[in-house]
Amino acid sequence: MLMKRTLGRSGIEVSALGLGCWAIGGPWTFDGRQAGWGHVDDGESIRSIQRALDLGITFFDTADVYGCGHSERILGRALAGRRQEAVIATVKRQVLLPVLPHERILPFWIALPHF
Repeated sequence: MLMKRTLGRSGIEVSALGLGCWAIGGPWTFDGRQAGWGHVDDGESIRSIQRALDLGITFFDTADVYGCGHSERILGRALAGRRQEAVIATVKRQVLLPVLPHERILPFWIALPHF
């Protein structure tokens, strides 16, 4: 059994060990350059996520930029029927805020428990 932690002051309990999903995003390019992980086997990714759940991992990190949403779609498929067991941390939309004379990028972090 894995150790548990409380996520910040949220009261949401998650496994102390989480699974990062960047690598399951697969290949994609940004400004003509390789930006993603490369070729991935979606079936293997799904099996890995399901095995992580079986072993007590309940905390998953993903973002819309991991394979242009591919990671999120694969995570959703893997969690089908078991969504209540998982907490998903995700980054959505990096927003550019003008700050003279520079611009800052501020990521918005969201933890999504199942209710």
